[in-house]
Amino acid sequence: MPWTRTIAEAGALLLCLAWPARTFAQDNAPGWLEQSLHAAGKMNTVIAVVAVILIGLLLWMASLDRRLRKAEKRVENGS
Repeated sequence: MPWTRTIAEAGALLLCLAWPARTFAQDNAPGWLEQSLHAAGKMNTVIAVVAVILIGLLLWMASLDRRLRKAEKRVENGS
């Protein structure tokens, strides 16, 4: 399926963009926000919500790409 390639490319791009930010953003002394969120167990919730939103956007983009491809084929065929 062609749209699986698009999802794989988007995932690879996201990984390439996020990895340097993760390595350079490490700090020895956590800030007050990180301490309070991590202590309350809410850090995992924030990460999970962001991940769900990003996955939802990727799936929406893949389905939109598939619908547009079908519409383009119909226009080319003259249906």
